[in-house]
Amino acid sequence: MVANKFNFTDEEFLNVVNLFCKLDVDKEDYIPIVSLDTSLSMNDLDSLSITVFFIWLHHLFGISEPAIREYVRTGNFTVRTIKDFVMAEATQTYSYAEAKSLFTKKTSGYFGGTLE
Repeated sequence: MVANKFNFTDEEFLNVVNLFCKLDVDKEDYIPIVSLDTSLSMNDLDSLSITVFFIWLHHLFGISEPAIREYVRTGNFTVRTIKDFVMAEATQTYSYAEAKSLFTKKTSGYFGGTLE
């Protein structure tokens, strides 16, 4: 873990977003997000999934709950705006490899599914 040093590439951030989103969808039904301009919406994820998504951002990047709540109120959930928000608010981060490993380890068996 590296404090205050968010440095994910666009591709790495997309991959992390896909890891988060993939949790609630059957593997064969999941269509990966491929653009930073894609918006996460209630059509793709239910309200619990959106909540869990932002809880993961809070824990992974050390973003305060008040900052998360304020951002969520904007309703602007494109991957690009989420990445910009994380870049501005992150107080901690991991390398992409560390984040993927941490996320995979903590979610193995989540609702009986796997990420790989």
